[in-house]
Amino acid sequence: MPPSKIVERFAEFLVERSEFMLFALGAQRLAAWSPRKARDALRDVVKVADHPQERRIMGLAAATAGEESRFIRRILGEYEENRLVLAMLEDRGFKAI
Repeated sequence: MPPSKIVERFAEFLVERSEFMLFALGAQRLAAWSPRKARDALRDVVKVADHPQERRIMGLAAATAGEESRFIRRILGEYEENRLVLAMLEDRGFKAI
């Protein structure tokens, strides 16, 4: 795992949602480096994330972080655009890709 300052910076990318590419990078790396921190951040961000693509990234990161399938279903199930990703994760038993 990288130094804590780097992990914190990537957590900020996720929570701040200022640039889409940094949001995606932060979600993916944080889920791999610090699953617990990623789960906490995702539970905060889901309250304000209102774009299907954001939700798709969050659902995939949540699976990587070992989040509950019920939460992942909620993240992805609210948008028709994410139904295929949700079906894929359900088929895989919500295991990380």
